[in-house]
Amino acid sequence: MNTTAALQQAQRFRAEGRAGEAAQIYIGILKADSSNVEALFHLGVMHHQRGDLREGGKLLSLAAKKSPRDVRVLFALASLRLEEGQPISALDLAGRAVTAERSARVLTRAAGIHAEAGQMEEARSLYQEALKLEPASPEAWQGLAGVKKFTIDDPDFAALSTLAASVSHLPTPQRIKMEFALGKAHLDAGEADKAFAHYAMANNLQRAEFPHYDICKFEQYIDSAIALFDATLVDRLRGKGTVKNTRPVFIVGMPRSGSTLADQILASHPDAASIGESRALQRCIPAFENKEVPRYCPPHVPSITGQLTSGLTPERLDGIAQRYLPATEPMVRGAKRLVDKMLFNYTWVGVILLALPEAKIVHCTRDPMDTGLSIWQTFFQQPLPWAYDQRETGRYYRAYRKLMAHWEKLFPGAMLELKYEDMVAAQEEQTRRLLAFCGLPFDERCLKFHENARQVKTASVAQVRQPIYKDSSGKWKKYSQHLTALAEGLNGESR
Repeated sequence: MNTTAALQQAQRFRAEGRAGEAAQIYIGILKADSSNVEALFHLGVMHHQRGDLREGGKLLSLAAKKSPRDVRVLFALASLRLEEGQPISALDLAGRAVTAERSARVLTRAAGIHAEAGQMEEARSLYQEALKLEPASPEAWQGLAGVKKFTIDDPDFAALSTLAASVSHLPTPQRIKMEFALGKAHLDAGEADKAFAHYAMANNLQRAEFPHYDICKFEQYIDSAIALFDATLVDRLRGKGTVKNTRPVFIVGMPRSGSTLADQILASHPDAASIGESRALQRCIPAFENKEVPRYCPPHVPSITGQLTSGLTPERLDGIAQRYLPATEPMVRGAKRLVDKMLFNYTWVGVILLALPEAKIVHCTRDPMDTGLSIWQTFFQQPLPWAYDQRETGRYYRAYRKLMAHWEKLFPGAMLELKYEDMVAAQEEQTRRLLAFCGLPFDERCLKFHENARQVKTASVAQVRQPIYKDSSGKWKKYSQHLTALAEGLNGESR
């Protein structure tokens, strides 16, 4: 076997979305050479991405043993250990990576591990050390902006501001990160006009990276889902599945809607565990090419289409449930409730409630203008083209709420709407309400969610490491002159 050529082919398969074929190549390499670090590393990462922490940890641990100074392996294993709820092990691995290579790149990644583990002061220190080595590092500035509040007399603010004139010369991906960091810094420092100029540039550049995205396709997709997943189908299938399991709790809604707060509160309960933003459900739903809205969903992504809805049977629903429950079992660790915070599962609420009728659906909501503002200020790791255009964000929000209203009509009383503003105004009351809905007794630790050291990978990583604060409610009103397009999108104005 030509190992180098095989590894290159596996990487090409992964880039094309052919993960199964790539995995087979890695397995073949390891049959010939069980100590091949590249194959161990990539196959371990793939298992981690699929949610198989046990096998992923086994492979990555072996890779780390074979190559103890390989920072890629150390960080991959650190991220997995965090997801397993082992922050001490994760931080030790990050420290080993820094010892192996004290570069700006490695310090920045180590800072990210500390931030995810809730060690915000350590994260800030590492980001600042990285910037001493590489003063113009977009990744370090973006990371630092996420874990600190800038002030007008802050040396970090002064240093970042001096770089503003030179960001236009950066490659687009790096410039986007710097523009978001500059926007955050100026907003913290009370310079709203400068902040929104940087946010506008960052969002415009990022939106341009998705030239073929059409928000109209999403609106058509939502309409097709509503038409296809109707009361007749629900009446035909309700109660026909045989899987009874009260463990799953699905948190759904829009990004920046308070969902990470809800997830952290539940994960702080001794009888609950969270798998974060898992793609486990997506992998369990049959995938069909979208016939109603051609080219909106690729064939490997599950889609509510005529094929799926007309093909839904009690047996197929049981199959979805019987794949999902074992896939998430490694994270349960004896918990009575398992929280799945993949927000975009809202598109499959109907499938969830038919396949797992005893599951709980928590729908996190927030004032749409505050939601849109927060989205506008955020650089997302996953591709969300609509998030970088205010008018499209407004249109997306309207379509999402239209679908959620449809689910509520089909399944009255099956979901709990948890409003961010209510949680901020009456934390204990809303926490008790959330726990009661999930069948969990009240526990004081849920009020101290910010002390939970579990991994948090979302854009809300800094917010959930501190007690609830009220500054974010109604925040949009201070910046309404910069949010005209968002308001138009929310009001149904598409041009």
